[in-house]
Amino acid sequence: MDVEQVIAAAGGTIALAEAAGVDRTTVLYWRSRGRIPVERALRINEELGIPLHEMRPDVWKPFAAVG
Repeated sequence: MDVEQVIAAAGGTIALAEAAGVDRTTVLYWRSRGRIPVERALRINEELGIPLHEMRPDVWKPFAAVG
């Protein structure tokens, strides 16, 4: 999931900014950089339920249930 997809899933740049606790221009900066900072991904996950491994697969791997 790239930054553009996270923005869409959140409902737009303003909604993502509010969920992440940042200004809208910060989200636009993330878009230009191509990734969401790890600490903000944690908050977005808490606020919106977007899986961490989808926002930052370079940091988190999908959880595999045991059993």
